[in-house]
Amino acid sequence: MIEKRDTDKESVVRRRRECSICSKRFTTYERAEVLDLFIIKKDQRREIFDRQKLRISLTKACEKRPIKHEKLESLVSEVEQKLIRIRRTDIESGIVGEIVMDLLKEIDESLTFVLPLSIEISKALLILRRNYKKFQRLSNP
Repeated sequence: MIEKRDTDKESVVRRRRECSICSKRFTTYERAEVLDLFIIKKDQRREIFDRQKLRISLTKACEKRPIKHEKLESLVSEVEQKLIRIRRTDIESGIVGEIVMDLLKEIDESLTFVLPLSIEISKALLILRRNYKKFQRLSNP
């Protein structure tokens, strides 16, 4: 390890390291393991909170915007910290969405207009697919 720094985010330590084989330097971020958070979906399913899933979703949502990867990683950490501060293990998905949208608004206001529309279009397409499959089953007995 070359250097260790605490970040401005709670429970995250940034370390600069160097590979002993190739001497390439890289950064790791270490965070303390915390209690399991469960997200309650609209259909009442419980899913464990997944940082990776949130990061992938945010990366996809922001892929055409000039937002750096580090900023998205910071946003994921901030969402997780806000969820932990709620002090409940079961959190409704709508609350997660509100937190994400509020934080995105601080980064890029245009995303807060486009994303809800995109989500509604995705829901409409899903309903259309389901109805089409039902129609196919009914018309081909």
